[in-house]
Amino acid sequence: MTFGLENPFFYAKLSIDLRTEMRRLQYGILVIVIHLALIGCTHSSHLCLDPAGCIVIHSDEPIQIGVIAPFSGDRSCPEARTTLENLNQLVGDKKIKGHPLALSIWDTYSTYESMETALVELSAQPTHIAILVLQCQSTAQEEALLKTWMNHNNFLVTDPIRLVKGIAHLDSLIIPKGEDLILPRSLWRAGIIGDQELKRGKSSP
Repeated sequence: MTFGLENPFFYAKLSIDLRTEMRRLQYGILVIVIHLALIGCTHSSHLCLDPAGCIVIHSDEPIQIGVIAPFSGDRSCPEARTTLENLNQLVGDKKIKGHPLALSIWDTYSTYESMETALVELSAQPTHIAILVLQCQSTAQEEALLKTWMNHNNFLVTDPIRLVKGIAHLDSLIIPKGEDLILPRSLWRAGIIGDQELKRGKSSP
């Protein structure tokens, strides 16, 4: 077999064809990536105009409220049990825009370690719109822990009355987005900690 002058032209043409096919492949991949991104935006992104962001509750998720309290142990709190009973009655079969309310209850057993674990675990749940912490005989260590977490988690509350009032107005604050719900953080925070407390928090150093 002999290779004449046509041989370089053959390889040059082959190289051009390969580059053309690579460009087509890259373009096809780019189209697929953009398409998937648009699908993700359609299903996952939500219009949120609140500077503090929004809590997003998806169609198959309940609206969860955490409750942390020493229901047992050497410093158990009878008032916490009463508050929990009242919250259970309030929540009941209540639904807000089709989503049920649910309580995530955590007994600290009157120990600092369990309280700390509860704060970490419940704060990590994105669908928890509030965490109510009830204490009757707090130690100085527990008070310091709670203060630290209240600076870290804007939806940590200690006043059950304020929380109940906030729940009563929750329906007017939540924005439906398809089957999902959007809760503006600033408005909700003002509702559960109070406008005056919110203003003091912003003005304090």
